[in-house]
Amino acid sequence: MAIGPCAFKVAWAGCFWFKCPLTGNWEVGETFQQFWLFDCVAETSQPWLMSKTADKSFLLIYLVSKRWSTQPAHSNSRIYKSMQLPASSPNSKPIKVLHILNELRFSGAETMLASASGHFASEEIDSTILSTGNEIGPFAEELRTLGYKIAHIPFSKSISFYVRVRAFIKSGRFDVLHIHCERANPVYALAAFGLCRTVRTVHHLFTFEGALRYRKILERRFCRLLGVVDINNSESGLQNERIRFYAGGVLAENWFNDSYYRPPTIPERQSARRSLNINPEDFLIISLGSNVEYKNYPAILDAVEALQQTIPNLYYVHAGDEGQGKPLSEKARKLGIERRTILPGRVPEPLQFLWAADCYVMPSFEEGFGIAAIEAIATQLPCILANRPALSDFANHFSGIAFVEPTSSGVAGGIRHFVDMTAEERAIVVCDYNQKAVHQFGVKAGAGRYLDVYFHLLRSSSKSAARSNLA
Repeated sequence: MAIGPCAFKVAWAGCFWFKCPLTGNWEVGETFQQFWLFDCVAETSQPWLMSKTADKSFLLIYLVSKRWSTQPAHSNSRIYKSMQLPASSPNSKPIKVLHILNELRFSGAETMLASASGHFASEEIDSTILSTGNEIGPFAEELRTLGYKIAHIPFSKSISFYVRVRAFIKSGRFDVLHIHCERANPVYALAAFGLCRTVRTVHHLFTFEGALRYRKILERRFCRLLGVVDINNSESGLQNERIRFYAGGVLAENWFNDSYYRPPTIPERQSARRSLNINPEDFLIISLGSNVEYKNYPAILDAVEALQQTIPNLYYVHAGDEGQGKPLSEKARKLGIERRTILPGRVPEPLQFLWAADCYVMPSFEEGFGIAAIEAIATQLPCILANRPALSDFANHFSGIAFVEPTSSGVAGGIRHFVDMTAEERAIVVCDYNQKAVHQFGVKAGAGRYLDVYFHLLRSSSKSAARSNLA
């Protein structure tokens, strides 16, 4: 079946319409110039979209979704705060929730689930985690010991993978499917269609461009047709989904393990510094997490090298996996700052390193939320954060954070800012950090937002009713 340029114009034009949260009217979200420009490109030089039968079928699905989807593409950024949601489970029996992730690693979504295991259990949530990575993942055993049921179906681009996932969902008799990964999320939504309610958390601030961006717009529309409710974990993430993908959803921010991350007592801090051979007069900066490219940890090493003459007592510790070849250690050696760096790799007790530090640094080029940042904030450390979406949202909750450009000079300026302050001045800046962090981003608050969405969906009489109420 062929779809000509006119049909394509109709399908793509629909992507630009949304319901304004202020007026309630359906309005045009982009200019006609942009619409016609893309139309011309699609007709002349974009065989990726017009040549494959699967893509043509997807456009038909999109047209149907525009006709019958009741969840508007855009929704109020403060929608969560105005929702009248139940405070407890709507059922007398435990609610069965299936979380779908990629390989189970020591990263944001997995650590959130780990810290919330007790809270979920107390609310009678029977939780299962399905890993779809090539390997089940190194964090699987820890999640299992916390009470989660763990399953593994390796992802593959085949119909058999879809069949296996749908069979697993059906046999598990789950009430809610919670998708945590971007990869293949329409596949999981379709696999759960007719079997349970589905929610999806967007854990990263995706900046897809070109053909991939248009594909993601269609995927999100298709998921809304299937009744999927999107959860965005930051204000910036919600805005990005609106502007870039004409999507929306519920704002439900991430959380951290507030029973673990806390400020140290004076003896605890002194002991932590002694364990790293850090003297009282030394200034120790810290970063946490795996060394992936967008985290931009080499910029910290460059900043330390630039400041070593003017701040001779400056030291840097990174608690996290360096990756193959230990590139941070190698860079520190080349810069001649091995004496100033402490690189222990992934550590079982990162809290001891936070307690020893004077300042936390996160120079990421991009972040979906920044759980490591909120963990540092909860220990009442002064923070240097990249002035980038998601991280900049913390300015709405905490004063005194140094927001800098994610460059070595920007990081150096942030370090100099806090070095020039006295210890007493820094203590005043962070005096209320823990209290605010627990209130807004603790387990009870954060996991409670997920539970509210689950309970609201299960109380709704139908998927369409649920989507309308959340919108």
